[in-house]
Amino acid sequence: MEQQPVARPLVSVVIPTLNGSRLTERCLSSFARTVQGIDCELIVVDDGSGEEEKERLRALAAAYGSRLIELPRRSGFARAVNAGLRAAAGQHLLLLNNDIYFHEPDWLDAMLQTMREGRRVGIVGCRLLYSDWTIQHGGGALSLEEGHIHLHRGKPADAPEAGLSYNAVSVTGAVMLVRREVTDDIGLLSEDYPLSYEDVDFCLRARKAGWRVVYCGRAAAIHDEGSTRGMTLADKPAAWHAEEQQSYRLFWSRWADDEFIALTPSELEGIADES
Repeated sequence: MEQQPVARPLVSVVIPTLNGSRLTERCLSSFARTVQGIDCELIVVDDGSGEEEKERLRALAAAYGSRLIELPRRSGFARAVNAGLRAAAGQHLLLLNNDIYFHEPDWLDAMLQTMREGRRVGIVGCRLLYSDWTIQHGGGALSLEEGHIHLHRGKPADAPEAGLSYNAVSVTGAVMLVRREVTDDIGLLSEDYPLSYEDVDFCLRARKAGWRVVYCGRAAAIHDEGSTRGMTLADKPAAWHAEEQQSYRLFWSRWADDEFIALTPSELEGIADES
């Protein structure tokens, strides 16, 4: 009897954007160059961009075979991502910020392998780099003293300890691979957060439900952090800063007493749980 080919799992890629068509084009083109042999559907969610930007996004969607979801007005990161997730058909869900771009092949293969090889692995993140080849993110941790911390921040891109894989308290939603069963179990991103902390909250909710959150150091991408919303008070709308502060207060009101927030800064470096 002729053996039937085994169906490969579909990866649904959700990219939210707001007046960022040029960043989105770079993200899509680098994705196309570095991901081969994996069945993917691309879903770009426009969170209320201006009409000129919408036209550019429509052209990009046609060029890259992406589905474009157009929201009528800005609704915030969580709602934009959730709109994409509700439309997704994949067994795996990949969240990408539009200011991410990829510089080396096989990064998605490494993340998928990490998802497959561990028991109850529900969320996988990767090593994120600044454009100066220092590390922005090597997994996340939480401390009452220092708040939300990106491990290995500022170290060289090839720091050996950042190339490992280990359990993390959280990974950033800038590049986050999620098993479909996780959203079936705990739901989508909380839309209570107007801007920020929704990805950390999602990871903690998954861990509470018994899923593992794993950082995969073998996979890497470059992140122009803050390209859309700015990094300082001077380069972001005052209303967005207020939303960030509201999200910060909400997060800590929900999670300050949680078991995952018990580390001191000295205990965070090189954090690794059971594999």
